[in-house]
Amino acid sequence: MNNRVECQERPGVQPHSERPGVVTTPQQVLEGMRVGTADLRVICTDCDGDRGEGERVGAYAYRTADARAWDIARCYCTACVPEWVTTPTLGAEEVVVRGYLGVCSDVGTQTHWLCLVKVELVAFSPPTEGRSS
Repeated sequence: MNNRVECQERPGVQPHSERPGVVTTPQQVLEGMRVGTADLRVICTDCDGDRGEGERVGAYAYRTADARAWDIARCYCTACVPEWVTTPTLGAEEVVVRGYLGVCSDVGTQTHWLCLVKVELVAFSPPTEGRSS
């Protein structure tokens, strides 16, 4: 399975095209991405289970063909995380991942938030799979 995608988050490295970009994996893009609520909790989309720092979770993320950034749309506890992309969407790259909840901090503003760490790919759906809505 080829799960490498082009990421425009860090321009400057030139792949074999005219657009600046970096070729990377969804795991690398999602590593460190913000999830959860302001009180440092993640609620499972399926069972409403509550998870916090250091706990293992799953997530569904996507990026449409015209978007530069990925979005994490759903988080799951380990019991509820799907093993595949349940309804692939034509024109969107979609992944299901597993990882742990870490805490990121901004010392300048004294703020903290949950993020995904140690991200592992569970399932990948390329933009050529699925059907349009």
